[in-house]
Amino acid sequence: MHLAATKGKLEALGKLWERANEELTPQESSNEFLLNKEDKERYAWHVAAKMGNVSVLKKLWRWAKERQTTDELKQNFS
Repeated sequence: MHLAATKGKLEALGKLWERANEELTPQESSNEFLLNKEDKERYAWHVAAKMGNVSVLKKLWRWAKERQTTDELKQNFS
């Protein structure tokens, strides 16, 4: 997922998201997909932002809002 976010591969991100939703509970997919950190302790959001992939950031944000409340998002990313 981090590689797809780095490279701006929206189609690959979409397929990963679909697969996560088929095989995991909503909480598991949120934890594994949206809140998972790579070895350098960065979320996919970080690598997408660093590379200037705004479309990836928008997609990740939309998915996060589907899975978490505003308070949960604040807690997870503060």
